[in-house]
Amino acid sequence: MESITKFDRTPTMSTYLVAYVVGEYDYIETKDSNGISMRVYTPLGKKEHGTFALDLASKVLPFYAEYFNIKYPIAKADQIAIPDFAS
Repeated sequence: MESITKFDRTPTMSTYLVAYVVGEYDYIETKDSNGISMRVYTPLGKKEHGTFALDLASKVLPFYAEYFNIKYPIAKADQIAIPDFAS
């Protein structure tokens, strides 16, 4: 069966900010104080390991938006935990 996935248009950005990941993941989500949707994807059964990252991101993004007086340009900010990936 064929399917089509469409994405919203995003602003121009560096290629290192874009990733496609294929696999089975859980996620936790929230919205920051500016209404930006945020998710942290984790390996199955490990959602509790993403809570710190999600909590921090939901506070840091609005802080920087206010500090630099620049609105975050897209409607979401996702992060992913990949085992054994050192960056």
